[in-house]
Amino acid sequence: MTSAAPPPPTGTDPQPDLRPDTAGTATGEAAGTPLLQPVDEAARHLARMLLRSAREGALGVLRPGDGFPAVSRTLLATDVSGCPIILVSGLSLHARALAADPRSS
Repeated sequence: MTSAAPPPPTGTDPQPDLRPDTAGTATGEAAGTPLLQPVDEAARHLARMLLRSAREGALGVLRPGDGFPAVSRTLLATDVSGCPIILVSGLSLHARALAADPRSS
């Protein structure tokens, strides 16, 4: 006796299967499309435009002393090539944290 396949999810936003496939890239099984797409000039342009339109961002650092994560809102701008620039005061926690450990997100 064979069992029937389970019914599809009933929500409007079903959760895709994010398990790595055999090639090591995650795929959305429901859509059958790889989540990581090749980057072309159009994608780079879109990313630059999204960054240029943002006025603030979040900066995550590790607090000096105890190493706990800390996230703060920062002002955001881009240079002429589209690279993000953040305004950091030397008096802020994230400035001291970046001086102690440059890892950030």
